[in-house]
Amino acid sequence: MYYECRRHYNTILNVKAAAGSREEYCVAHNDVDILRRLCMVFRKIFLEHDNICPFEECTIISLCMKVFRKKLLARRRNRNHSFGRIQKCG
Repeated sequence: MYYECRRHYNTILNVKAAAGSREEYCVAHNDVDILRRLCMVFRKIFLEHDNICPFEECTIISLCMKVFRKKLLARRRNRNHSFGRIQKCG
C-alpha cells in the first residue's frame, strides 16, 4: 500500500515540476521536516531508555554494539566475570 501511495505521489510531483511550479521545493522541504522530526523522536527514545545519543555513532551497527556493551557487559562486570583479551600477535 505504501508503494502505491508513493508512486501516485511521485507521479503528481513530476507533473507539477514539469509545469514549473514551486511545489517541488515545498514537498522536498516537507520531507526534510518529517525526517528531522523522526530523527528527534529516534534520539529521544534512545536517550530515555539507554541514556545514549544515537547520533554520536557513525552506523546503526556501532550504535547497537554500544547498547550491547552498556547493558549486557556492564551486568557481567558487576558479577565479577572476566573477559579474555586477544593479544595483537594472535
